[in-house]
Amino acid sequence: MKRIQPYFTGICILVFALVLLLTDFYGWFYPKDSLARGKLFFDQGNYVKAVDSLSQAVRSCDNNIVAQFYLGAAYHQYGWHDEALDQYQKTWALAQTATRAMHSAARIYHNRGQKDQAINHYQMALALSPSSPDIWHELGTVFKEIGNEAAAQGAFIKAQAYGNQ
Repeated sequence: MKRIQPYFTGICILVFALVLLLTDFYGWFYPKDSLARGKLFFDQGNYVKAVDSLSQAVRSCDNNIVAQFYLGAAYHQYGWHDEALDQYQKTWALAQTATRAMHSAARIYHNRGQKDQAINHYQMALALSPSSPDIWHELGTVFKEIGNEAAAQGAFIKAQAYGNQ
């Protein structure tokens, strides 16, 4: 029985080390670290390592718009244009979701009477989707309600211009 114990302890240590190595390799415990490493490699111009780290970040959280964008940019810089286009499409899909989220948040703030917060969120939605006539119109309505006629008129003009496209 005493002869098995040294082997058993060694095997346990080896298995534990292997598990730690795999968790680090796949970024299971530190998904944000793979994004940080990917951005660092990207900034250093090491696009192969950037793609590896950013791919881990995307696998950890596929709705992370920053990771999706940087992965696309790393593919682009490395010359893998088809992969870059695919990542940019995924980034755009997430940006559209973010636009809808900010637009919906703005409506909630508007309905609550929190005009400053509503304006802030309409402007965040417009930063992602500047040609949305609905968002411009709703922003104009809030400006009109707070008495800012010039800003309201400007927003209504943009809403009409984008609505006619």
